[in-house]
Amino acid sequence: MSPFSLRFLSAILPLAAVLACTDSTTPVTPPTGTSDPTFARPFASDVGVGNVFDHDLPFPFTDTHDGLLAYWGERLFGVAGHGGWDWPMPVGTPLLAVAAGRVVGAGAESPWYCPPLNATVSGQGVTLEHSTPGGRTVRSIYAHLSRVDVTVGQTVTQGQQIGLSGNTGCSTAPHLHFGAQIVQPSSGNAVLADPYGWSGDGTDPWAQDARGTASVDLWLSGQAPAVFAEFTFSVVSGNFPVAITTLRYLGGGDLTDPNREFFDLALNASAALAVSGSYDLANLQMRTDSVSVAFPAGTVLNASRPTVRVYSGTGANTSSAIHLGRSTPLWPNRQGCARLTFGTTSYIQYKYGDTGWWYLAYYGAPSAVCPAIGAGARLVGTRPLDAVPPPR
Repeated sequence: MSPFSLRFLSAILPLAAVLACTDSTTPVTPPTGTSDPTFARPFASDVGVGNVFDHDLPFPFTDTHDGLLAYWGERLFGVAGHGGWDWPMPVGTPLLAVAAGRVVGAGAESPWYCPPLNATVSGQGVTLEHSTPGGRTVRSIYAHLSRVDVTVGQTVTQGQQIGLSGNTGCSTAPHLHFGAQIVQPSSGNAVLADPYGWSGDGTDPWAQDARGTASVDLWLSGQAPAVFAEFTFSVVSGNFPVAITTLRYLGGGDLTDPNREFFDLALNASAALAVSGSYDLANLQMRTDSVSVAFPAGTVLNASRPTVRVYSGTGANTSSAIHLGRSTPLWPNRQGCARLTFGTTSYIQYKYGDTGWWYLAYYGAPSAVCPAIGAGARLVGTRPLDAVPPPR
């Protein structure tokens, strides 16, 4: 477990155990189906994701499997055994009830030992209980809050503010840990589940485990927070004619839809390498850890078209977007790099991994693979990004 992977760490099991007590009546017959639309979004705007729900298996600090197994079947870097979803956001972001229901837990959790912090902690959280259209009893969990706006026994409406996000408890950076539980009809026990369901190839390990349950897609149509990770960089560096300003290297389900990953290119019209304030992307190549990709011919950036979005998959090219025509993703979601190569003597390299930092700007002969620095290369500059990407 790397230090950076703990930046948005959340240990929800102790909080869930404290806040989830209830005397609710559960259905007599187990509901069926893989979708039970109930939840609206718990915050207003999409943000990049930190840790996802680990389907193999959600036991933080004790899980020994490699990384996180996401609901679409891909392994990601992150806190193994994570039992919910982490969304980094500023302290004080309003949090909303995902559905109408009753407050069954609110306030401070009982103090407990947090291994990453090596300290006894007590975070603030809220647990709500809901009835679904499919006859399930489910709970939504909100952890690490800075303020709680509801009390136990209170009823809430969908979209009602229930508190503010924070950085309390077993957490090392401001974020919301959001979790879901499904109450088991046979026992009345509430078991952690992934509100995005399971869509990976084969069987879901958590559904097959004796302690687990089948996860169900609980989001209403259009309400599931987008699953992505990206970085942004506002400065076009030095003498290079173009540079990446945004790179979305993870998009949930990009194994089957490569267009869920993309990058934005911006023209640096003042660069000496640019000709009369314009640059033809046919002179450019994108190199990753293992492949080199050419840009479509005839794509020119200039004053009237200073930026373009480049998708990895197939599609119709327009004035604002072009496609590289790949059937598989260009970037791995755990670590890798992106290099823009200008001819044979210069390149910008962006590298990511478990530390989350990127560096850029080299002159020299590009090597055959992305991570290595070419012979005779000269480092021009190294800097972190405007926003550090969430841990993978």
